[in-house]
Amino acid sequence: MNRLTTKIIVNFVAPINLENLNIFHLGTNKKYFNHAKTNYSLANTTIPAIEQAIIALTNFSNRTENQIYLNICGRTLKWIDENSKQTEINLRNFAKSRYVNLVATPFFGTSILKLPQIELTHQLKTYHEIAKKIYKRTPVIALSDSNNLNESIEQTLKQNKLKQILFVPHQVQGIYNINKQKIIFLTESFFTNKTEKQIEHDLNNLNKLLPNYTDANTINCPLQKHVQEELTKTYHPLKKLNDESILTDWRLLSAHNHLSASEDYESYISSMNTLNDLAYKVKNIDLLNAGQELIEPLLLENPSQLLENLSMLNVQECDEK
Repeated sequence: MNRLTTKIIVNFVAPINLENLNIFHLGTNKKYFNHAKTNYSLANTTIPAIEQAIIALTNFSNRTENQIYLNICGRTLKWIDENSKQTEINLRNFAKSRYVNLVATPFFGTSILKLPQIELTHQLKTYHEIAKKIYKRTPVIALSDSNNLNESIEQTLKQNKLKQILFVPHQVQGIYNINKQKIIFLTESFFTNKTEKQIEHDLNNLNKLLPNYTDANTINCPLQKHVQEELTKTYHPLKKLNDESILTDWRLLSAHNHLSASEDYESYISSMNTLNDLAYKVKNIDLLNAGQELIEPLLLENPSQLLENLSMLNVQECDEK
């Protein structure tokens, strides 16, 4: 009788605090994200949880010889590099263990499947740069919420030295039985607001504490899917504009949509309002550059329509030819 092999994946994502934009905020230059709240959460919740995880998982893996697959979002690694040198040292020492395997995702934490090819390449390269700075080595394993990756995506992963793919369909905390593998997926909440003894106890009782998932498909949320389709359609014009602040907003919104895996109508409305405002900004920049009259803010079901036939795209496409 074949026994399931067990892998323990520990996943830390950076919080994304999307502001609640309504129609009255369109065109007012209201900030899309509360970065102060994000920094507070990183300093007071995420980093303490990582420190607790390092201690608990070191003891656990040394005792049980279980392999640990560690993924920390690129944005979190960058925050650690800039703000917490002791955590950086602790992570580097932890990564030296023969039981620890480093795992990569796109820098902002977005799903591999949901990024345009050029953006996926950029974010994987950026992730490798910060991972090498923190760990002094780079991951060779990628984390994906889909096992249906096309040939071009697989080629991009290989070009970024990611030779193995860990597939976890929902990427929520729990136990997954997939392809004769038992995958235990732990998130930040598992290590938050607990003593070392409590974490040790919970690690020894994972089968009792965590829900089981057998569905190998990704969660399909129509609202989330609509946001993702519009994000994909708006990427090319935003990329052509080459405005780093607008691109960063797009990347954060894309990651937020990936993390909001449930049918949350308020989150959907905030995301679509933000995308409408982004499209409005880009459209008016294009009109301004062309010497044309600016438009008033519009609330469209499909904001990408606003970015069709931009003059700057036509000019650049002619130049490229």
